[in-house]
Amino acid sequence: IAVTLIQRTLTMRVIAVVALTCLSVALSAPSGVAVSDDVKIIVSPLKAESRATDAEFQTLVDNMRAGDADKPSSSQYKLAWGSKLGSNPKPSGANLMTSVQESLFSKSTYAALKKVYDNNIFVADVCTNEADYNSGFKKSILQDLLTAWSSTKPFSLMHDYLVKKGKVSSDMNSFKQFLTTFWFDTYSRCSNKK
Repeated sequence: IAVTLIQRTLTMRVIAVVALTCLSVALSAPSGVAVSDDVKIIVSPLKAESRATDAEFQTLVDNMRAGDADKPSSSQYKLAWGSKLGSNPKPSGANLMTSVQESLFSKSTYAALKKVYDNNIFVADVCTNEADYNSGFKKSILQDLLTAWSSTKPFSLMHDYLVKKGKVSSDMNSFKQFLTTFWFDTYSRCSNKK
């Protein structure tokens, strides 16, 4: 059970890092980089004064990785990469993570993320009605998660970078509200569901 919970937590952490990176790319994509229409709609009200260069963005990513005090060391987890699939891939069905040190759960970012999983905050099926994430219990859990994430060095570096580029407010509360809307607001992808 612990390995499964850690796998889910680490997966969600990877998703969070990808989401932060995607947000940074969407808000400061170098010229010639395609950004999806969905992302353009979300970020269009934001200023578009300056663009990132690939080198600037790579430096940001490198600094975020280096400054991540919560990232697990290679001794804290073991991955089973499996074998090369070849031209007719058939997934093995084995877990990617075979062992994880449970002490990772003591870090605030993982503990907050585990709370999201333990309380089944997200509904995976896009055609299922969901409760609003902006009120009640779900809001408190997600705010705890965002508070844990926003207190980290990678988050601070990303925010500083986006402020420097003129893409987001320097006010952290305004930025967190933007992210809450960007990441957690619900909408339907089904034709007759809300």
